[in-house]
Amino acid sequence: MVRGAADEPHRRRHLGRLIRLVIQREREARRVAEALVAADEANAAKTQFLANVSHELRTPLNAVIGFSEMLSAQIFGPLSDRYRGYAEDILKSGRHLLSIVDQLLDMASIEARREHLRPEPIVLGTIADEVAHMMRPMADQRGVTVVTDHPAEPIALESDTRCVRQILINLTSNAVRFSRAGGRVALTCRRDGTHVTVTVEDNGQGIAAEDLPRIFDLFWQGEDAYARRHGGIGLGLPLTKTLVTALGGTISVESQVGVGSRFTVKLPDRLPG
Repeated sequence: MVRGAADEPHRRRHLGRLIRLVIQREREARRVAEALVAADEANAAKTQFLANVSHELRTPLNAVIGFSEMLSAQIFGPLSDRYRGYAEDILKSGRHLLSIVDQLLDMASIEARREHLRPEPIVLGTIADEVAHMMRPMADQRGVTVVTDHPAEPIALESDTRCVRQILINLTSNAVRFSRAGGRVALTCRRDGTHVTVTVEDNGQGIAAEDLPRIFDLFWQGEDAYARRHGGIGLGLPLTKTLVTALGGTISVESQVGVGSRFTVKLPDRLPG
């Protein structure tokens, strides 16, 4: 009895420490939960802002593009070479801005989960060939060759055609844009068990090792002067990664400065869920 009474203060001290520890952990858990709620609210506000601003920009941009197209076509009468050149510059700039707005809308739509995926049968090689054909005018202007490589037997999957096509367009246009004259861009499609794999490879300038961890970050662009000369605002690769993730896939990159880059997309045979 005497020993038990002597141990009582010691047990009380331990119990007090335990209670304080539990209270501290609960407070920390509440702070983390509040921080997560605040982060979600901020992200939702950012997404809504992007969507609203993008919609507001589309209307005047479409007007600018429409009128500059009419001027370039000289529908209202002949223009001098100088003014026709100005109209074509306006048209080119307007289309470039509209493509950026469209990417912002896509990003906002996916992040807000308003992007309703529509699974349907797809032949991957057919889409790759279509994308290569779409890219050839831009590639020809830059002196770049675009080729596809896929088995004669169709590689079939069930996925969202628009998203798959957009992934390949983004990666291929990026590869063409950063290729030097005389370069080569190859789209390769393969089956890998229950997945399909697409690689987009170029022999362009490559990406520095220290930049690789950041290339999928929103609005990030390389510091290289060559990259800055080729424009863009750092939306293509983040949007591509978001689309790949939405389809249940993964994307990775291997690159070496002066040698080129290889982007690999791995997609499941069927959409998840």
